[in-house]
This record gives sequence, C-alpha cells and structure tokens, in this order.
Amino acid sequence: MNKKCLFIAMFAMVILAGCNTKKPIIDEVTKYELPLLEQRGPNQITHLIQHDGMYRSEQFAANSILVIEPDYYKNREISRGDVVSYKTDATEEEITNKKRTEYDVSRVVALPGETVTVKKGQIYINDRVLDTFYGKEYYTNGFINGTDKALNLERPIVLLQGQILLASDVWWRSGFSGPHLKESIRGKVIGWMKSP
Repeated sequence: MNKKCLFIAMFAMVILAGCNTKKPIIDEVTKYELPLLEQRGPNQITHLIQHDGMYRSEQFAANSILVIEPDYYKNREISRGDVVSYKTDATEEEITNKKRTEYDVSRVVALPGETVTVKKGQIYINDRVLDTFYGKEYYTNGFINGTDKALNLERPIVLLQGQILLASDVWWRSGFSGPHLKESIRGKVIGWMKSP
C-alpha cells in the first residue's frame, strides 16, 4: 500500500511540474548574417565598428561599416533580435580621448514590461527560455551556456514601459546595456559594407 501511495504521489508531482513549465520564446525570424551592401541609401547613415563586442563574423569585425536606417522605427515597433545603433552614456571626455564612442550597436534582447534573468549563460524572459542564437552566451569558439564559465546575473533586470534591453553578441566583451528608452535608439542596422 505504501509503495502504491508513493508511486501516485510521485506521478502527481511529475504531472504538476510539467504543467508549470513555460514555453520558450523562439525567434525563428532573426538571422545572424546581415546583408552585404554595395552602398548606403540617401537617408541612411553608417557606423564604423571600433570594438569587437558583436564580433562573431566579418560583418561585425573592427573597421567594418554598418548601414543604419534612422527612420526605421518611426512607423514600426522595435523587435526582439533587431541590431540597433544607440546613444551611449559616454562622457565628452571619454569620446574625445577615444575611450568610448557616442554611438554603439547592440542587439535587442528584451522589450518593455519584461523581466530578464541570466542563468548559466541562458537568457530568460519572464521565466521563459529565450531560445535563439542571441539568447545564450557565446565565447570565442562557441557557445558556453550551461557551463560553469557562463554568466549568471545576480539580480533580475526589470524593464518598465518604454524600455528595452540590449546585449552584444559576445557578452564577455561588451555584455548587456540598458535599460534604454526608444528615444536613445538612432536606428536599425540593416546591412554592412566592407572597409574600402
């Protein structure tokens, strides 16, 4: 009788645990590779990459030129996975001394009203796994999520309405940035050009 009760209790716990599992957030739209462009359009601006926070391929290498569409978000919402150009909090002195830049680029990982945690190199949005290439930690030669080397955030990041969270594609180089307001976003990165 005791074994039967124990079995029923264990079965109920398994069923209840399965009911509490939240579905992952899956991004099947965002691709890592940006289109290679021959030239920029008349209203587009460029951004010269000066550091390697996004570097996993040539498109984000130092001295690559990213093409930015500044009007992209005038009639569109910012989407998770977008690579954006944003105004940094660099001081005039840091900019003048070339320690930091006025603008930088990063990827949108979280949207207004969301809570972000990172456990063993895996991003969770509202306790749901962000299941995409930018939702897990990448180190020089591959992903390290799930390992002891991987990042853990001590506290959750809670985004208020109108705030987004950005992350570089290579966290150990640049990490997370934000929260940012939409007004700090200069535009969407729509492609890249090789340096002349």
